[in-house]
Amino acid sequence: MIKTIKICLICICCFSLFCCSNNTIDLGAKSEYETTDNLISMSIKEGTLTNIGVTVILVNNTDNDYIYGDPYLIECKRNNTWYEINPISEMVFNMIGYSLKANKAVEVDINWKSAYGPLPSGTYRIIKSVYLMNNQTDDEINNEKLYISSEFTIN
Repeated sequence: MIKTIKICLICICCFSLFCCSNNTIDLGAKSEYETTDNLISMSIKEGTLTNIGVTVILVNNTDNDYIYGDPYLIECKRNNTWYEINPISEMVFNMIGYSLKANKAVEVDINWKSAYGPLPSGTYRIIKSVYLMNNQTDDEINNEKLYISSEFTIN
């Protein structure tokens, strides 16, 4: 009995070590996001990309004010197709609306370590949503939602 318990414990330890050290991602469904960079663009700030985070630059190329929030998601490119990455833990965000003024830019720091873990080598994109800022109701604002993205490569 003790020998069986020891073998089980050794197997559990080996499995845990393998899973924790295996630097893979859990791909989800094929992406359904259509992104644009005509009105609002997003780019990676040079020198900030790591396998656990990045600073992005949001640029409002319009004469209208927009709102953006903390939520984001990351997708992985495989065989020229974008796939959602399943988070390793529940993603929780502060639901604050930040202003992106007309013809201005802002920098946003994003750390995905707790949501996705360190990303292995590959091609990715980060997606955020922005909303036209005006005095509309919540239902009308959803009609004014844009998805923006920026691609990046982890080596």
